[in-house]
Amino acid sequence: YFIIKKYDFTEKAYDLEANKEGWFANFAELVTNKLFSELCAPYLSSVVVDQEVYATVPSMQEIKINYFY
Repeated sequence: YFIIKKYDFTEKAYDLEANKEGWFANFAELVTNKLFSELCAPYLSSVVVDQEVYATVPSMQEIKINYFY
């Protein structure tokens, strides 16, 4: 069951600073993260981290963002 509450309409809501970011700005990312987490959950107990190898891996700040993958 889903319960939906309807709120009164706010005049010029799109112009308000509180609504500037947008309600669904990262909606797709949140859904993807949730689905990925749920699908991977059964396998998490099988993951083993080799600490020696992990210690040699550069940090995310060193790697930088790659927008061209």
